[in-house]
Amino acid sequence: MKIEDFIRENRQEFEQGDLPAGHMLRFEQKLPGKQRKLSGYHWYSGVAACLVLAIGVELLWKLEAPRECELLCQEIHKVKMYYSMKVSDEAGRIRSLAASSPEKEVYLREVDGILSENESFEKEIPALPEAEITINILAQHYQSSLNSLEYMVGQLEQKSY
Repeated sequence: MKIEDFIRENRQEFEQGDLPAGHMLRFEQKLPGKQRKLSGYHWYSGVAACLVLAIGVELLWKLEAPRECELLCQEIHKVKMYYSMKVSDEAGRIRSLAASSPEKEVYLREVDGILSENESFEKEIPALPEAEITINILAQHYQSSLNSLEYMVGQLEQKSY
């Protein structure tokens, strides 16, 4: 039996007068709500608010960037100063110990090579985005230079005794 036949046979039941109380209200509640269209003004004001917010965030970020760079530069400067002093001290010890050594020229050439390598490394080090990475790279480089100089000092001290 088709639905059309069922409706034709039971037509009297479908054409009864009034619907039960509250039926239309319940029916309308089950229907999807009307979609509200934004007028051009509301749409443009929303876009403008997003742009203002994006520009504000960009400006705040740019104001914070110099502070971060300033802190990074201070930390890098501290690391450079610390290791430069240590390297200079060791180079001075090598120069004084090597003064009486027959291999004086070899040691002085090595010291000068390490010092010039440190200078060129300082010029070439990139400004990395994270301070920890930059500082670690500097510290590792200087520490290896310092280890080489301390090794030479140890050799010279053994020869002098």
